Amino acid sequence: MNLKKFLISFVGACLVHFVLSADSLSSTAKENKIKKTTSTKETKKNSNVITNLVNKIVMIVYTDDEPIIITQLDIQRKTLDGKVRTADEVLKDHLKYYEATHYYKMSGYEEDTEKHISVIKAEYNLDDTGLGLLFKESGYTLEEGKEELRMVYAIRRLMQELIINRIVVSEKEIRDEYNNNRITVSASYKVRKGLISKKIITENQLKELLKTGKNKEDIVWSMPYWIAENELADHKKYITQMTIDQIELSDDLEDAYEVVQLVKHTPEHVKTFEECYNEILQKLRYPKYDELMKSYEKDLLKKYEVVHY
Repeated sequence: MNLKKFLISFVGACLVHFVLSADSLSSTAKENKIKKTTSTKETKKNSNVITNLVNKIVMIVYTDDEPIIITQLDIQRKTLDGKVRTADEVLKDHLKYYEATHYYKMSGYEEDTEKHISVIKAEYNLDDTGLGLLFKESGYTLEEGKEELRMVYAIRRLMQELIINRIVVSEKEIRDEYNNNRITVSASYKVRKGLISKKIITENQLKELLKTGKNKEDIVWSMPYWIAENELADHKKYITQMTIDQIELSDDLEDAYEVVQLVKHTPEHVKTFEECYNEILQKLRYPKYDELMKSYEKDLLKKYEVVHY
């Protein structure tokens, strides 16, 4: 069973969070917070104790609450869905999570996480032990895996509020994009293939069948399917010349004849504005999303003091 089958994908949510539980780590971190006004050199000196206790601390972010500690493991370990992040991406993820839970005090993300976990358990018939084994596949303990999902949903809610809800694409922008980039849809054909045994039909009877449709009830048909004209192989181009319900020989097999019937035909056409609307809307939203995200992340990094080790 692979954890990646049910993990969600979300733009910017390459998240890993290291939860501190040891009292000694917490107290030492608090001491460093008090000394945040000292020089970076002095801060690093006083943080050597923490570095020895945790698997190589690489960054400490000072906030109005407990400091955020980022370790080498946070950077090296992949996300639950297998993504590899840079140190800068890990830092941004931690800052967004802090902003969501402490600065903006977003609600609902814990409920989102519990619902997600419930779906996983129900779908795979798992208890906490089984769920823990799934998280272990990606290098997480049960609690670390749950915390990872909390981060995903907290950041999703934050991005919805700060970025997605603020993206505005006007009707004129959509209309201009449509007029400047008309989309032509290739002609398509709904066909079905059939087999008729050579034991029950002669070659002359086959010709009669293809000409008049006589004995077509002896054909064993497959489910019909659509195929675009530009997807047809050269030796199948004859389908474009067929009329509705017409039957043609497709292949002469050892024990049977394979035939094809045209069920329906849609000619080449330009997509209407209504057909393209949602596609164009999403296309125009992406660059606006990126622009807002870059601006938000730039301001985010200025907002907090980050000490690198």
